[in-house]
Amino acid sequence: MDISGKLIVTKETEEEQLRREVKNLTGTRWVHVNIFPQSFINLNLECANHPVLMERLANHPMGEWEVKLAEIANYCQVILDGQYMPEDIENICNILYKKLILKRPKTDAIIVIRSGM
Repeated sequence: MDISGKLIVTKETEEEQLRREVKNLTGTRWVHVNIFPQSFINLNLECANHPVLMERLANHPMGEWEVKLAEIANYCQVILDGQYMPEDIENICNILYKKLILKRPKTDAIIVIRSGM
C-alpha cells in the first residue's frame, strides 16, 4: 500500500519469484542463487582441461572473477583493455572458450584391441 492507502500491485521479477520459491522449499532460510550465462559455464568447464592454467587460477581467490578472467585471457594471449558491459564480458568468455579449445593439450592415446577373450 502507498501513503494514500491504495494497494499497489507490481509485477514480480524472475529473481523475486525464484527467491520466493526457494524460500518455500527451505522454510525461513534464504538461499542466494546466482544464474550464470552459458558462456561463463562453458569457459569454466574448458579451463579444467588446461592444467597449467588451473595452477595459475588457483593463486586467485574465488571472488576475484575479473582477475581470473584476465588470467585466462593472458593464458590465451588475448589482450583486454577497457571497461566492459555484461554483454561484452559474455562475448569475451565465448572468445576465450574458443581459444582454449584450440590450445587444449594433445594427449597421446593408445588403443588396445584384444580379441578372443
